[in-house]
Amino acid sequence: MSPHSGNITKVAKELGIDEAEIAVRKLFLEFSEQDAALLQRLQVFAQASGEEFSDSFYRHILNFTELKGLSPDNDALDRLKKSQSRYFTELIDGNYNFDYVKNRLQVGLTHQFVGLKPKWYLGAYRKYLSCFLHLIWKAYPDDRQTFFDTFQALMKIVTFDMALAIETYIYADNQTIASLEQRIRNLVEGIDAIVLEADILSWGFTFISPQAMRILGFPSEHWTTRTAFFQKAVVPEDRAFAMEYTMQETGAGRDHELEYRVIGFDGRTIWLHERVNIVADDNGDATGIRSVLVDITRLKETEGQLAYLATHDELTELPNRTTLYDRIHQAIAQADRSQTLVGILFLDLDRFKTINDSLGHHIGDEVLQAISNRLIVCIREVDTIARVGGDEFVIVLVDIVRPNDLAATAQKILQAIAQPLNLGEHELFPSTSIGVSIYPKDGKDVQTLLKNADAAMYRAKEKGKNRLEFFLPEINEAVQRRLTVEMQLRHALNRNEFILHYQPQYDVKSLRFVGVEALVRWQHPEIGTISPTEFIPAAEETGIIVSLGEWILETACRQAVAWQQAGYANLRMSVNLSTRQLSEPSFVDMVKAVINETGLSPELLELELTESMLMNKSQEVLERLFAVREMGVGLSIDDFGTGYSSLSYLSRYPITSVKIDQSFTKGIPDDIRAATLTRTIISMGREMGMRVIAEGVETEGQMKFLDEHRCDEIQGFLLSKPVSAHDLIILLAQSDRV
Repeated sequence: MSPHSGNITKVAKELGIDEAEIAVRKLFLEFSEQDAALLQRLQVFAQASGEEFSDSFYRHILNFTELKGLSPDNDALDRLKKSQSRYFTELIDGNYNFDYVKNRLQVGLTHQFVGLKPKWYLGAYRKYLSCFLHLIWKAYPDDRQTFFDTFQALMKIVTFDMALAIETYIYADNQTIASLEQRIRNLVEGIDAIVLEADILSWGFTFISPQAMRILGFPSEHWTTRTAFFQKAVVPEDRAFAMEYTMQETGAGRDHELEYRVIGFDGRTIWLHERVNIVADDNGDATGIRSVLVDITRLKETEGQLAYLATHDELTELPNRTTLYDRIHQAIAQADRSQTLVGILFLDLDRFKTINDSLGHHIGDEVLQAISNRLIVCIREVDTIARVGGDEFVIVLVDIVRPNDLAATAQKILQAIAQPLNLGEHELFPSTSIGVSIYPKDGKDVQTLLKNADAAMYRAKEKGKNRLEFFLPEINEAVQRRLTVEMQLRHALNRNEFILHYQPQYDVKSLRFVGVEALVRWQHPEIGTISPTEFIPAAEETGIIVSLGEWILETACRQAVAWQQAGYANLRMSVNLSTRQLSEPSFVDMVKAVINETGLSPELLELELTESMLMNKSQEVLERLFAVREMGVGLSIDDFGTGYSSLSYLSRYPITSVKIDQSFTKGIPDDIRAATLTRTIISMGREMGMRVIAEGVETEGQMKFLDEHRCDEIQGFLLSKPVSAHDLIILLAQSDRV
């Protein structure tokens, strides 16, 4: 038990914590009764999860030897689990009063006492946030605002608790120092501090304890024969203050304390806390000093680490959101004084989720670190770059005279990030979308500037990614549109608002009708037609793509069977897959069930994958694709050549065809680069026994080029745009080449 456990109220008092202080802290964190109510509403979800969380939590920490040593036996572990389970529910109890604070102080002091380091203690809160994020999502899957409000409330109370944790550690360390100083007054030999006495007239040392040599390393003769050596050992930045303050206080006959740094005999910098007592004669006149010098280097390092962790991102070592807000406040004040501008650049890496999902989070972390290093070299020392989210960065540019200066820096950043990135066997081609807001034109406060830069960044993504967009007032309308689409998307499937169109695919030589590609469309009863480029990313992000993808596959297969029954028996149906679908453990069973229920021959079904999906080299994905191929279903790589093209992917996976992206088709035959790439893809596909399809064919010249270079099939507006199932029947009826 902690030595402070007997009177936790006294500890709280010494820390200045009472009901009034608690209220101030909540006010600073903007924690309201509404926040407490939101957290209380999670109780019904948390009650069943406390024990499960506790088991998961201790399974995790027992993987670390240092932490495992703090749980000596099963009985102790059971007690810890029960305590952890209680805190899991107390955290969202809503009653954050003085008793709650005393309990947290008690826990913090106990953790410090048993030797739990701050990095483990504070790091454990990440597990709480992850678990509660899942609970909040479970509680409010369709209520985005309440989801965000509840998570904000959770972040506030967790920050409240973390502050208490830090204070208990600092308090305990300070108490340790105070206790050590008291012991030093009674014990001179064998304690972990330097005790010395000096003559006030000569400032020669009359006594020095053996610990001086161990702590500072200087031989004993330095202390006894070199009177001024210790003054010279104090680092120059601290020397003047230390000497002047000591002379002033000693001259006035006052005991005093001070902290300063010295350079040890081995060159190390050592922090010392010195407590000086005046030695006086019978007349009360000072004759000397008696000092206790404690090595507080570790304490200073801990304080520095805690301060650093509170202001910097652990992965990239960049400033975090807290520091960012402070820097923007400073930048605004400076801009007002100098009549200059402040630029806020909001960056979001393009396709980063694909890298994380496909290559793993360890590769994602390496990408973030590499990108951080590239960003640092693009800005000046007076500017600030911060990581504010998973793949989000914010750059603050100060002393800006013209908006064009911002554009130049942003273009420099785009070029720097777009350089190929080699991580082991992976060659990646990163890019980012950048949104820019300018103070004072686009906002007068931190929140508005960040919100508008974020909105501009989303506009950059909507316009194709890897580009820069300045904030414009109408962008806010786009933001509202995006939120509306996400909200409506959750109900669209149940309301039967999705339909499929089909784009015909033709044999390039005979122009025989050989298949179709199913393309989803969203007909909203109020908004009208919503483009797939607008709702598919939202479906991916929210997870709705799994159920939507299953609906598309089933609907397309039923339609193909209907065409067979109408006399068109050999039409192949191509359906696009998403990364999220392929990651589902039930994917193979879902495909098999659709084929069985609809009666479509698997040989007439082809599933289209993107190159990025094939970056995932997990055995599970490989087995799922082979299982689908063994059913007889074809597998095609869509938009080949635009992402992470690699022969190793083609040879590793059971691919039956590749589709040449329309960005290449558009350039042929005149664009030499596009023509060369197209010929290469056709040749490679044929060498590997794969069917080659070119999409986006719009001119006779393109079709002729593809025919001459032995491309197998084509699709595009030259022959037919995507049409409804009804209109496709008309096309089939008009064609005698099916």
